[in-house]
Amino acid sequence: MNGFADYIKTELGEEKYALFKKGLLTAGLNEAAVPNPSQTIVFGEKTTESNAWWLDLLKPNGAYLDDLAESRHGNPKSLPRIGFSNAAMADGSVASLPFGKSTCPENIWAVLAAVAH
Repeated sequence: MNGFADYIKTELGEEKYALFKKGLLTAGLNEAAVPNPSQTIVFGEKTTESNAWWLDLLKPNGAYLDDLAESRHGNPKSLPRIGFSNAAMADGSVASLPFGKSTCPENIWAVLAAVAH
């Protein structure tokens, strides 16, 4: 699940972001806060090894990438960087995204356009 960390930290502030990181934030994200709902992931696939309950784009050194299963489907084990993953977008649509396309060239886990990976 997208944690919308970029929005929380930028729009709600450091205090709310600290609560978010502890799993204690009770504030929600208004639908109108997502400027491009057809290109914003709400639910995506995570690696089997990940124990993250939500994706935090602001983990240090891009560590959130280790939580993503970007090639869960159509991936022969000998070729780990091909394949695709499925994602539910904020507008209710579903997308099958080739490896790497959820984060590059534009990070569609981000709500705010300025967040890089």
